[in-house]
Amino acid sequence: MIARELTDKDGEKIYNDVQTGVLIDWDGLENTGIESLRDFALKYGVNGGNFLDLGCGECYYSANIKAFLDENGVKMDYYGIDISKDILAVGSKRGGISLAVASASDLPFENDSLDIVMSVFAPS
Repeated sequence: MIARELTDKDGEKIYNDVQTGVLIDWDGLENTGIESLRDFALKYGVNGGNFLDLGCGECYYSANIKAFLDENGVKMDYYGIDISKDILAVGSKRGGISLAVASASDLPFENDSLDIVMSVFAPS
């Protein structure tokens, strides 16, 4: 398992192995779209933790979340992977996110090394 299993305050699993898919319990998140992603990241982000955007493309979502968490005092290390070198060149201009050409089926991360894994609009 690459990502840590995440549970809510009642011990209910809301997140599982990134290799088999992400389970998020969206109950209690009042907003939709980027606001929900920021709310989730703020709730579960940890100082010194690792954030991965699978299929990050131009890094629009990860850069937005990074800025939001930074403003709220949560300092994480940010990573993005995509299969397109050209689109990562665009994403690299946003700064603050370490990028790599890689596939979600073969992640370049150690087991239990990621705290938040996000995939928005990436093909599965």
